[in-house]
Amino acid sequence: MAGAEEGLTLVAMPITVVLTDELAERVEREAAERGVAPDELARELLDANLPAPGGHKLSFIGTAASAGIEATGRNHREIIRDANTKKTARDV
Repeated sequence: MAGAEEGLTLVAMPITVVLTDELAERVEREAAERGVAPDELARELLDANLPAPGGHKLSFIGTAASAGIEATGRNHREIIRDANTKKTARDV
């Protein structure tokens, strides 16, 4: 295997995502408002909403209000797990 000694090289690759007409219109509208291309907006949204490799998304917005600050500090992993398991694709 050529280049095996040099290590693994990750290459960005295009993917195809099939959107509903309504969602495609929302993406187009939001991208236009931000002044970016729709594919750039999609990358930004995926990057902001998917956990990093080997980690998890630290989405604490709203957790303190619902669980209390003390509970958030003690139970943050459980709160994150519960919040993320209840999400659907529509929530992301």
